[in-house]
Amino acid sequence: MTGKRMAGWVDEWMGGWVEAWMAARGKHCAPPTPAGAAIHRLILALPLPSIPTSILPLIALVVAFALASGSSARGAGRVRETLDLALEPPQARTNGPMLTQVQFTWTGRGLLEGKLEIELRAGQELLTTCVTPDLALTTGTVRFAMLLPSVGFQLYGSELDVIARFHTRRRTFRFPATTWRVPAASQRGCAVCVCLGRRGWSDVTSAAARSLHLERFRPKPAKGAQPRDGLATVNRHTLPDEMPAQAIAYCAFDIVLLMGSGLSELSGQQLEALATWVRGGGSLCVVPGGGLQARHAEFLNALAGRPAFRVGEAGRVEALAPDAEGIYLFRAGLGRLVVAPPPETAEDVETDAWRRAAAFLWKIRREQLASVLGPTRAWNPELQKFDAAVLEQMQAYGQIEGDSKPPFVLYPQATYGTGNLLEHLMPQRVRVLPFGVMVLILIVFTVCVGPLDYLVLGRLRLHKLTWVVFPLTAVAFTWFTVRLAEHYIGLESYRRAVVFVDLDERWEPIRHSRYELIFSAGRRDEAFEIRKALFYTMGRGEAVNQGRYYPGGYPGPQPRVQGEIEPIHYAGRLPGHYVVAQRIRRWTPYLNRTFSFEPPDHPLELDEEAQRLPVRSREDIEAIARRALRGAPRRRAAYILHGQTSHTVAGSSDFAMLTAPTYSYGVEAQSFLTTASARPQVGFFAVVSQVSPSGAPDFEGLTILDPTDDSQWLLVIVEQHGDDIYVYRRLFIITPTETAGAPRDGIREKR
Repeated sequence: MTGKRMAGWVDEWMGGWVEAWMAARGKHCAPPTPAGAAIHRLILALPLPSIPTSILPLIALVVAFALASGSSARGAGRVRETLDLALEPPQARTNGPMLTQVQFTWTGRGLLEGKLEIELRAGQELLTTCVTPDLALTTGTVRFAMLLPSVGFQLYGSELDVIARFHTRRRTFRFPATTWRVPAASQRGCAVCVCLGRRGWSDVTSAAARSLHLERFRPKPAKGAQPRDGLATVNRHTLPDEMPAQAIAYCAFDIVLLMGSGLSELSGQQLEALATWVRGGGSLCVVPGGGLQARHAEFLNALAGRPAFRVGEAGRVEALAPDAEGIYLFRAGLGRLVVAPPPETAEDVETDAWRRAAAFLWKIRREQLASVLGPTRAWNPELQKFDAAVLEQMQAYGQIEGDSKPPFVLYPQATYGTGNLLEHLMPQRVRVLPFGVMVLILIVFTVCVGPLDYLVLGRLRLHKLTWVVFPLTAVAFTWFTVRLAEHYIGLESYRRAVVFVDLDERWEPIRHSRYELIFSAGRRDEAFEIRKALFYTMGRGEAVNQGRYYPGGYPGPQPRVQGEIEPIHYAGRLPGHYVVAQRIRRWTPYLNRTFSFEPPDHPLELDEEAQRLPVRSREDIEAIARRALRGAPRRRAAYILHGQTSHTVAGSSDFAMLTAPTYSYGVEAQSFLTTASARPQVGFFAVVSQVSPSGAPDFEGLTILDPTDDSQWLLVIVEQHGDDIYVYRRLFIITPTETAGAPRDGIREKR
């Protein structure tokens, strides 16, 4: 409201109140204004006290000033109502989800309700859209964590454009675009989550965090040269109250380091989520400080699998069976736990004990330990193993010369046998247009555009219309053929899945990955409701295999090709509960992955007696497998993987497509089931045997067996559930009695 309008309003209405008051008291005044007359009638109906007429102008002035001040404040408030957004760049790992901190600053009054929309783009191409549920922002600063899906495997470069908007009912706030750097398809990025509690960074804590970087095991390059393997490990400093309370969010990290009060300040829900992630394959290093309680010892003992620690009177962790080095290594399900004393100086984390602990957390292959912990103190690239036929093929295609070997690279690579997996999941009984019907349609079309066209138009002396009749006839027959094909094939979607379920020592599921193929006869939009899981699309058709085989079978990086995968839209709160919208093309197979720590729809049915059988040798594992197959209500098959070999125990042959060897350019390779469980010793998996779970759109996270460790045996039970195939896996560590508990290759594991 302008100043003139405000003044007129005050003069009229306040003058009306004064006139009415004086008229009500029988005083003389000028003829009342319309406002005064209206208020006069209201005042006459009210029991008003007697107020001296002389102070009425003063009352009018005070009221007018208050109204003007309120109006000015409201106008100024509207000018100052701003919303600022700050997105903390994530320390992203290769193909892992991105955990970012979102901070809103709202200067307006009251609640601001709306939804945050984030677009992830590679240049001009839209990759992913994420929309949160309704948010309520109060005046001031609001900060919370947000999990975003991985898109790194889709990028040629390492820059990701982020565009954010906040939608309310009345308006949309647009924020400046930002750029994040994430690992590209040709890089290997690793992330360590460091939680120090109230204690800030120091030389000691920085050295401890750096000691867990995988680069400490990298061979030193030649003088003046730079490493060209694309490996980079980054630290993410996270406050205790910002640590995730859902296990799936820890998939953004390879290792979690808790130092100082980082353990004592975590809530029970955070500890439970962290334990679930560790048992599912994560790596946790705990350097406890003081202020601990009994629940913290219970947390460590639950992961260790036995009573190993207690909390002393000073609130510090004490080992029940002290070790000379003071660093304790435990296997927790598929994951690793290290408990170490606080280092006093930066040099304390350079000891052999700390080095062994770091190698244990990274799950370094047994064959590499002698090199990593030996005089060279680095992995040995010469331990890459290529089939002789593969090397011959690469030489024939000119990829390597003479006796040279392929380059040592660490980026994600393809998985052998993916074609067999897709072929097994494709619908086997799709109705197609019968050959006879196709021949009949072709004959009728030929007659219509040939003799019939010539005779009919000739009799009508309209041959010149042939150029009109022929296209119309072709369009009509095309439309008819398409509709007839849709009638035979149908328009519904065919959906089949392979579900990998990993079991712990108690035969309980600790994680599962669902690879679902969708094949639709019509273009459609699919919606998937996801709870406590990560969802990714792995592409369509041949693009599913995230990696390219060079001639001869050597895999290389293959980032997303523009337009290869349609943008995926996430709506809801990742990873708790959200809906994914995906556009499906006609007659094109799509493969999607869903990863979760929650129990699967169909847990393994195994009698309790078989679960209690002791396992000391391969024969004991075979006995369990035969009991699992005996009297099974569904089709089952059992396999044992050890080293580089796979042994079929017994069962149905319907799953041969998953266990049959695959071929690349005429060279026989391992089956999909074998390479998914124990990756070939090439590139990154020539160094490590397993990665922490990431739920990534690939098959790397399925690897759990170290083929260079003679103590590891993997039991695989495959079972049919409707159209889906469930693959249950249990890893056994069998150590000879005379060497149990003794250090093997420098690693002392507690069991």
